Amino acid sequence: MTDVHCDRCGWPIHDTAYVCKVCSDHIAQDLADAARLAGEAWTTITRQARIGEPGGSGEHPMPFSWEAADATWAAGNTFTTWLRHATTERGRDLPPVGEPERGPLCRVGQWCHHHTCQRISSRAPEHLLAFTCRHLATQLEWLRYRREAAQAMDEIHDAARLVVRTVDNPPVRWYAGPCGHEGCAEDLYALPSASIVRCRECGTEHDADERRNWLLDLADDTLAHASLVAAALSALGHNVTSAQVRGYAHRGRLVAHGTDARGRPLYRVGEVRALAIDAERREAERRAKRGNLTDVA
Repeated sequence: MTDVHCDRCGWPIHDTAYVCKVCSDHIAQDLADAARLAGEAWTTITRQARIGEPGGSGEHPMPFSWEAADATWAAGNTFTTWLRHATTERGRDLPPVGEPERGPLCRVGQWCHHHTCQRISSRAPEHLLAFTCRHLATQLEWLRYRREAAQAMDEIHDAARLVVRTVDNPPVRWYAGPCGHEGCAEDLYALPSASIVRCRECGTEHDADERRNWLLDLADDTLAHASLVAAALSALGHNVTSAQVRGYAHRGRLVAHGTDARGRPLYRVGEVRALAIDAERREAERRAKRGNLTDVA
């Protein structure tokens, strides 16, 4: 009997699912993290959270973050789309959105950490984003057995991590290649905002943009599936998700160059990079236009 492999990670599956239980469990945890941070997402949107560099130019920042709002909207739209798809295909109905939490509490007098117990006690309505994440998590086992399972899991993962990054934004270092100065083989790592990459071994300083462009040029002719392309470009400064890559292909803006051993379409990194640069340019123009409208107001 030929082993069936997970469409996401390649791990053998011993049933008829398209995605393994391990991947499904990881996505469930992603959704739990996003649900937990749902309320804080609005705090970030309204700039009540302090994220960024200390100090400032003396200008008064806008009391609203377009970036956080766009990210939260995009994530919520992805969650809602897949939840609607699952419930429609299964002929299920969701409980009314905004209803207070109902259900049994822990024993009276017993202190607990359960956020559900706190909501039941307060009769407060659940945050819409948390509501969507919680109910979408109940559909993952059904989704595992659907042909669209890998696409669904990838898009849900991307959206959940987007919520987490929006609220809790730790600095992530990117790999800048080997040092190479006078034979130094030390690997270089840099923060996304760094302009200089300093070798820890020999102390040589390298221009971060030159390093980033060098690595991107090396990768341009590489063929990879959507998730791998997105991960590579995101690590090198372009905010690309696997869902965006598939979206480009679906709209005819990106052509697949064959498939891998598991039948996944392969895309040229350089072609996705060009589309990402174009999207970044249009986004910059859109934000500049918003800024001009704000100045006029």
